[in-house]
Amino acid sequence: MDDHATEVALWRYGIIAPLLSPDLDPAEARAIRQGIIRRRHVLAGGGPAREVSARTLRRWLEAYRKGGFAGLRPKTRKDRGRPRHIEPEVLEKAVALREEVPERSTRQIIDILTLDPGTRAGPLKRSTLSRHLGWLGKTRRLLKAPKGSFRRYEMDRPNAQWQSDVWYGPYLPDPRDRDKKRRTYLIAFLDHHSQLVAHGAFYWAEDLPSLLDCLKRAILKRGLPARLYCDNGAIFTSREFSRIVAELGIYHLSARPYAPEGKGKIERFWLTVDSSFLPELVARPAKTLDELNALFSAWLEQGYHHWPNRETGEKPAAPFARGLGDIRLPDPARLAQVFLWKKSLRADKTGLLSLEGNRYEVDPRLAQRKVEVRYDPFDLSIVQVWCDGRRFEDARPYDLVRQHDRRVRPQDQDEVTLPKTGLSYVDLLLDKHEAEARAALGRISFHRPQPKEDKSDV
Repeated sequence: MDDHATEVALWRYGIIAPLLSPDLDPAEARAIRQGIIRRRHVLAGGGPAREVSARTLRRWLEAYRKGGFAGLRPKTRKDRGRPRHIEPEVLEKAVALREEVPERSTRQIIDILTLDPGTRAGPLKRSTLSRHLGWLGKTRRLLKAPKGSFRRYEMDRPNAQWQSDVWYGPYLPDPRDRDKKRRTYLIAFLDHHSQLVAHGAFYWAEDLPSLLDCLKRAILKRGLPARLYCDNGAIFTSREFSRIVAELGIYHLSARPYAPEGKGKIERFWLTVDSSFLPELVARPAKTLDELNALFSAWLEQGYHHWPNRETGEKPAAPFARGLGDIRLPDPARLAQVFLWKKSLRADKTGLLSLEGNRYEVDPRLAQRKVEVRYDPFDLSIVQVWCDGRRFEDARPYDLVRQHDRRVRPQDQDEVTLPKTGLSYVDLLLDKHEAEARAALGRISFHRPQPKEDKSDV
């Protein structure tokens, strides 16, 4: 409920996350720990960077292992100390001066800042400014280093790392106006080791609800990844997405701007979609979003996952299946709680609160108090109520005018009209996919209890 506490917890999690990877050996852990201690970290909410001592690092790791993400929230404190070394605007200008002319020495930068009447730099030590520029990667050596060489890396097991991105999909008839067309967006989570797609689906919007829906389905189908490598788009850097990933214990990695080489595997998957799936929609167009996703799921499970990879020669399904024993399976109940949206509200003096135009009754003891509501954005009929870390009785709908959060775009529910002539590759894959599902269900043996003998006298 405390936004500041959540921001601090996310900042602390970002620092300790590299040490939470389950496949670290002791030597790697020591190297990462020393790297964390030696550099300065930009504070949550901005401001000058600060160091993290070995003792503090151990304390945060212990707090996270005992209490999860909530354990990283700071205790309530009265003082909020301010950094005293270099003012943020002065450091920002020093960085700009170094980037402008990388050959400039630290002494020259100090002279410029001191001579500039518009900069209140005050006394600056060369060693102090050099350290700050070094921690930010703004040394002359790094800025003049040649670009373009990259190290290829591979994960050694399934779910060690997923990649995610968004791809432009085809236009479909707008369910709100059948005379218009609307763009669709394909969101996918791809396993780095096997190149199997944990889950992928088309949505009406490139927004946070779509991303969270896709992530939740991917985790339910394939388990929890150790790392998640994403683009720097707004949905991937949003506070809600960062909170959910942190609470699930997933290390969130962000791609460097203008550096697509780190997303090579999912970019290659987009090319496969573009060259194999989308052309089939010309001969066999989808009429609705549900139909498009049914065809895509069949193409994915019956086609792509069983095509040999051109580099390894293996089908994506094979290496993923070999590592099933190491996959972390989520607790469905906890997963549902983590994915609930949260909002701080205040109940009025009659015990009513408003959410998305709806009104709800809460426990009378919460009248005129600030509470946290947790809810599924796709179903506003159930709203949890929390106050001071304690869960109260769920809010009772008093005036329910909206069924879902306004940021959620409901899927189109129109009936699917299938073509009557011609052969379609994706239709054949869909038929095979459904037949295999029915066959698997038919193989399940249900034990029928034998009737009890009637021992009564005849």
